[in-house]
Amino acid sequence: MLAGVSAASAQPTDSTRATAIAQVTIGQSVAPLYGPWKFHVGDSPLDPATHASLWAEPGFDDSKWETVTLAPPGSAVGASNGITEDVPGWTARGHARYWGYAWYRIAIHLERRPSEKLALAGPSDVDDAYQVFWNGMPIGSFGDFATSWPITYYNQPMMFEVPQDESVSSASPTVLAFRVWMEPNTLVTSVDAGGFRSAPLVGSADMVSAVYHLRRVGVLRKYTSFVVDAFLYGLLALVAFSLILFDRSDRVYLWMGAVFLITATYSGLGAFDIWTQHISILEDLLITQCFLGPLAYAGWAMVWWVWFGQQPPTWLPRAIASLAVTYMISNAIALEIFFFIPHPVAAVFEVVALIVRLLFFVLLLWIVIQGIRRQGLEGWLVLPAIVLLGIGLSQSELAFLHVRLNWFPLGIWVTLALIANLLLVATLALLLLRRLLLSVRRQRLIEIDARRAQLQSDFVAAVSHEFRSPLTTLRTITDLLVGNRIPDEARRQQSYVFLDRETTRLQRLVEDLLDFQLMESSRKQYRIETLDAFQLVRSTVAEFRELAVENGFEVEQDLSQTSALVHADEEAFRRALRNLLDNAMKYSPVCRTVWVNGAVVGSQVLISVRDQGMGIDLTEQSAIFQKFVRGDAAKKTSIRGTGIGLAMVQQISQALGGEIRLRSEVAVGSTFTLVLPLAHD
Repeated sequence: MLAGVSAASAQPTDSTRATAIAQVTIGQSVAPLYGPWKFHVGDSPLDPATHASLWAEPGFDDSKWETVTLAPPGSAVGASNGITEDVPGWTARGHARYWGYAWYRIAIHLERRPSEKLALAGPSDVDDAYQVFWNGMPIGSFGDFATSWPITYYNQPMMFEVPQDESVSSASPTVLAFRVWMEPNTLVTSVDAGGFRSAPLVGSADMVSAVYHLRRVGVLRKYTSFVVDAFLYGLLALVAFSLILFDRSDRVYLWMGAVFLITATYSGLGAFDIWTQHISILEDLLITQCFLGPLAYAGWAMVWWVWFGQQPPTWLPRAIASLAVTYMISNAIALEIFFFIPHPVAAVFEVVALIVRLLFFVLLLWIVIQGIRRQGLEGWLVLPAIVLLGIGLSQSELAFLHVRLNWFPLGIWVTLALIANLLLVATLALLLLRRLLLSVRRQRLIEIDARRAQLQSDFVAAVSHEFRSPLTTLRTITDLLVGNRIPDEARRQQSYVFLDRETTRLQRLVEDLLDFQLMESSRKQYRIETLDAFQLVRSTVAEFRELAVENGFEVEQDLSQTSALVHADEEAFRRALRNLLDNAMKYSPVCRTVWVNGAVVGSQVLISVRDQGMGIDLTEQSAIFQKFVRGDAAKKTSIRGTGIGLAMVQQISQALGGEIRLRSEVAVGSTFTLVLPLAHD
């Protein structure tokens, strides 16, 4: 509850005192000290003996000082934010362009209960720092006055204990004095800056403590949005940096991660500086406005340039760096961080900073337009992000156009910049997700291309080997025959048979390659006719048995019935079966028997080729029918092969209306089953 406060309207009875006296009744309550206050610019002289400030002493005559009131203008409570409105500072009361020290004094009559402890709550808004004196005794300060140039912080709630001097009569007035300091750069941030912008509170310690904690909670709640902003950008930075590990070739993730980290730091400092007294206003301006801000502008320019995959011209990095450095310097001068810089010079550099900021926006728009021209949809998708970014970084320009920038729902400070940033975060998250999906697709295509290139390389090497061995043998035998170096007629006849077999093998290899190419391009012409599948199996096995015997193999054949009619191409059928028999023999290093079985099951003919060889790992079985693919076991043992045999078998089985099945276990063996539909005519 607020205690009643009244100012004495009569003239002071003490001729040595001109300080106006306010009547304050204390009883488990607090009272705002609206005034009348006495005000004077400049700093107090010191007592030669005690070195105490003379203007803080109760007996000092301040009758010639200005009289001011700290009562809020208009209504007592602001309609927009629910808190007391600010009163104009001293620059609006005839002290324009003044910065430095000033003093406020007020004499008050305190009526309190015996032994009641009192406390003082500092003004909720002040430019920029102050020291408090109670009857000439310093009781605390906001800011650091230990140096010749005070260190100031952003406004925070402050509470000071009032000395309990029982020797002072309650009938005698108490003099409260404030020594206030304002930084020169504060003149730039507000048109009516200077000193108190709200009234201090005095009252019982319990009630003042309650007000202090309520204000503290209000400050924490007011700037919660900054923490949310910092968290979201920090999360985006983590995601962007993580994506570098996924796709090191895309430099945009590095640039985006850096910019997100800068933005998160910028927003995080906005709350950290308000909630604590670890970073001064000067340090905050140097870090945020003169360093992080320009870096963010430059970073965004590079982000979108790299985003569109454009090679930067030689002038672009230098232009961005020059704009960033110019922005840093112009901001530092325009904000009047350095007190020795004249205001007219600072005003010029404020215009320079505005021009540089506009040049950054022009550069961003030019980059997006280039992206739209070259990539179309990608550029249009980025455009909303550029618009939102411009809104978030153009608050001063929007304020000049009288656009509403602040709202206070539930006491939380919500700005247009925050809304734009949240929408920007959502837009950037969607853009990153889209780029990630495109990167995944691109990586997959690269992997597929690399795998295809490796398979083709292996295929070329395998085919070369398949040709080289028989050609070497043919050349050797041909040289012997041409040179008449095989005198024995029987051996010559044997050589002719060998030549015939090897040339037939080469012919089949060439035909396989040519036919497989036709199959791949769907240009293979099949001569489909009704054939006895089991008869084809018998004749093909008979032809293959000679080669098997030469290599120490036996081929056992078991057909469940005498005939099974199918619609098939005879040559294609034989080629598929030969491939299966050849594979069974090649991949059986220990067991020298291959089993061929045939049966009719329902409306299908099943022809199986089984071995007890190396077997195929389960992880390889789904890919073994792809072209150029060979199992790891085959590669490690250097078994010859081109990698197209099983792919060709699958092509043939599908062309004949059937399929090829596989059942295999490592170190046990494999069974390949050719399944064809029965012919019903």
